[in-house]
Amino acid sequence: MAIAVQQTPQSIHLDSNISFEKYQKIITYINDLGVKIKNHNQHDLTDEDLKIIEISNQQIKEGKVVDNDVVLQKLKNRYEN
Repeated sequence: MAIAVQQTPQSIHLDSNISFEKYQKIITYINDLGVKIKNHNQHDLTDEDLKIIEISNQQIKEGKVVDNDVVLQKLKNRYEN
């Protein structure tokens, strides 16, 4: 796995996908080196994003969900023809 780093590193780009476990090991290693990582476990979410997530979580608690198989079947029926 090669890691490309910019001259003034602001991000690290991997040349392939990695498992979550490998990601955690990399983050732990970087932290152990004393490198500060900004929001490595979160994306920069807006207040609107957080509100939408809150509403979604509430709808899940209320059972207002559709099974994935039902959605896939509807899409298949719609676009198969």
